[in-house]
Amino acid sequence: MFFMGCLAHRLSTHIVNLSYAATCLVRVIRMIHGFDSLYLMMTAMKGSVAVLFWSFILLLVAQIMIAFLLNQVLSATYLLDSTFPQADRHEVFAYFGTCSRAILSMFELTLGNWPVIARILQDKVSEWYFAFSIAHKVTIGFAVIGVINGVFMQETFKVAGSDDKIMMRQRDREKKLHTKKMKRLFEHADESGDGILDMEEFIQVLENPSVRTWLAAQDLSINSNEAAANLFRLLDDGDAALTAMELVEGVARLKGPAKSMDLAVFKLDFMKFKEDVSKLAELVESIGGQVVEGGFTKAHASSKRRSILAE
Repeated sequence: MFFMGCLAHRLSTHIVNLSYAATCLVRVIRMIHGFDSLYLMMTAMKGSVAVLFWSFILLLVAQIMIAFLLNQVLSATYLLDSTFPQADRHEVFAYFGTCSRAILSMFELTLGNWPVIARILQDKVSEWYFAFSIAHKVTIGFAVIGVINGVFMQETFKVAGSDDKIMMRQRDREKKLHTKKMKRLFEHADESGDGILDMEEFIQVLENPSVRTWLAAQDLSINSNEAAANLFRLLDDGDAALTAMELVEGVARLKGPAKSMDLAVFKLDFMKFKEDVSKLAELVESIGGQVVEGGFTKAHASSKRRSILAE
């Protein structure tokens, strides 16, 4: 008893140490950029434990039911029938003679060594077993396994989309790739080499069909020189000169559909502009009223002086 207690204590200590080492390893992998794929696989497997368990249970139950049925049918119609050659019956017994052998053979038929088993059933037992082999391979080996793989892929995508670290690194990679592409376009368009683009240089480079196609892939469709000029005005900060950073940030801001935040900011600016216009209209109206009132008072005083002088 004392020996068993010491052994259990040592095992528990080793398990705790291994779990701590695994946790530290996962943290190190998460921090290193080169191991994003490995971290994603480990996180996906960790999040797919329940899916893996129930998929295994479903597949195991289906295989056991088919194995039991096949074992009973072969035992009653073939294995116990002395009219068949004994060597053939021994070969079939090696695959389907007991329940455990039948279950193992069904998993072989599903996951790997299916031609050998299918040929044995067809050649040694009956030609009609080809229909069983094909039906089992199509339903269990193709449809069910395909659904399980699809569930695992969906779980992997969900983990990749919900993990903050992976999303931040993906955004960082996309930003670096976008910056590299825009700077390459800027260098191609900057023929003068002064580090800025004027409207003529910008329109000239956008006349190239390959550049327009490339920008269309960035969700910026340019079909005419007028559209190119409008794009230049949208990217420019007002000095009629486009820098590389303005091109990078402007295209990143304009590409794709309008975002909810952009629409909200536009709505806020529009409401502020509308409020300023209303205040300006009130100010103009009040100034106009004062001018009219002052003119009326001045005219009244002038007419009063003329009447006094006439008397």
